[in-house]
Amino acid sequence: MGFRKRAGSVFTIDIADDVIGFLGYNTASEHTLPGNFAVNPVIGIRNQELARVVSELRGERFHPYAPPTVSSPLGYLMPDPEFRVWYLGPDSPTADGREMVDAIVNYGIPYMKSGATLPRLLPLIEASSDFLTRYYHPVALGLLGEVTRAQRVLHGLDEDLAHLSDPASTRYREFSPRCWRWLSSLAHARVATRRGDR
Repeated sequence: MGFRKRAGSVFTIDIADDVIGFLGYNTASEHTLPGNFAVNPVIGIRNQELARVVSELRGERFHPYAPPTVSSPLGYLMPDPEFRVWYLGPDSPTADGREMVDAIVNYGIPYMKSGATLPRLLPLIEASSDFLTRYYHPVALGLLGEVTRAQRVLHGLDEDLAHLSDPASTRYREFSPRCWRWLSSLAHARVATRRGDR
């Protein structure tokens, strides 16, 4: 399938220029026979340009493949969406492994390709409930040139998290002023470009 092995149980595949598909295997051996595993594949899409900007605005070192921008358990991408695990090991039917691979090919890879460009990835970001998409959403809009809309999104997030003191919300409030400055620089650049075109 063309996947590249990464650390742990993570694999990636090139989907488009600066876009990679993410495949992670969550495994559990509890409630299975010794040597057997229950596997829940997680399928993701990572836009590297978006990840670079978000990493910079968060004051973090850019990671080459994690986390994905958006992700979903494989079972929810299938025709009958539900949480699914596949049982693998010497006491598990070999058909289960083949079915999992087929599901990755038939549903996981098309999901990865569905977000191969930032305009196509944006609706998936907007539909996600993962906290990290609160970082990606305004930055994605900014990269797409929708600065005013990005500022509205960021303002709404600021209001939603203003009175929360949990670590994730506190961390976001450190990111927010940097994002405001970045969006402001984009807006000023657009104004300068318009003036130069006259």
